[in-house]
Amino acid sequence: VEDWIYADNGTKIFKPNGTTPHSCGAWIHLAPEEFELPAGSTRQVRYTVSTPATLSGGRYAVVFFESEIKKARSAEGIAVRVAARVGAIVYLEAAGRTRSAVRLVGLEPVGPEGHQGLRFQATLKNEGDVHAFGKGTMNLVGEAGAFVGKQDLPEIRLLPGDVRTVDIEWPTTLPQGSY
Repeated sequence: VEDWIYADNGTKIFKPNGTTPHSCGAWIHLAPEEFELPAGSTRQVRYTVSTPATLSGGRYAVVFFESEIKKARSAEGIAVRVAARVGAIVYLEAAGRTRSAVRLVGLEPVGPEGHQGLRFQATLKNEGDVHAFGKGTMNLVGEAGAFVGKQDLPEIRLLPGDVRTVDIEWPTTLPQGSY
């Protein structure tokens, strides 16, 4: 059992159990913890999660199933080590005791530079206590208040306390002016 967090690009980074602020790894118990699984067979693994009665918000972990590292030699005599690792992501939320709150904390224009069009950087912060998705729509309005167009922000996954920035490319060329 390990912890995980999101990297800036949205992929998961795995960390030792108990090293992240919203870990629930210590509460997860597997039965059996180790076993031998012959090729072509299956095995059921049971788990229990023992949470404190005062739990609120969300907690997160990953349960990894790993094979032993086996050494093999190819026909040419080259040593090869083979191992497999499969993870099951755990999202734990206290029913009725979570607060979801994602806030846009920054929106800055970038460029245009060279052949690139107008871009924006949106910065979102998860101010809640549970895993959340930041999403939205940006409306562009001209100087006289006329609607020019809109662009959806890509969905961003955020753990509690996460602050992440996403690039948004405006899909069309804009005439010179104030917006």
